[in-house]
Amino acid sequence: MTTTGCGLPGFRCEACGANRPGLRVHLVRFGALGVACMTLCPPCATSGITPQVAETTAARLVKQHRRHLAAVAERKP
Repeated sequence: MTTTGCGLPGFRCEACGANRPGLRVHLVRFGALGVACMTLCPPCATSGITPQVAETTAARLVKQHRRHLAAVAERKP
């Protein structure tokens, strides 16, 4: 699932490292840790495979995503 509340996509896919057209910010579920936003290329976004990152990295990404959501909530009237 793509998201618009988490800023612009990065320059590379955070799953495979590719720099290709179609990079978008997607929501990724990291099990019990929660949901994070990541820049993914179309093949990685549609693969159905959770990007392989260290547990500490996944926890950091989930925490950052929560901050994005809080910032979006503050901007709403």
